[in-house]
Amino acid sequence: MKLFHRTPKAEPKPVDHTAVAEGLRALAADLDAGDDWAATCITYLHELSDQDLADYPTGTQRRIRIAYFGQPCPGDVPDADYHRLLREVTSG
Repeated sequence: MKLFHRTPKAEPKPVDHTAVAEGLRALAADLDAGDDWAATCITYLHELSDQDLADYPTGTQRRIRIAYFGQPCPGDVPDADYHRLLREVTSG
């Protein structure tokens, strides 16, 4: 009798290594600019997958910060503006 049933792991999706490199460059540039969101991401870098890094340049949080500040930089987006920009950024 088998006590444990092991389910097979899903095949990982192929990742575009050029997109990962572009994501790393964008993250590094944002860090150089002192961007708070980039600093938060780097804190959790060990948890970021290749796909997370590939998606970083077009990620929602980054787009909101650029829409509010005009560029990556330090500071927090006020809640009222954040929610308005979130709707704008995610609506297309």
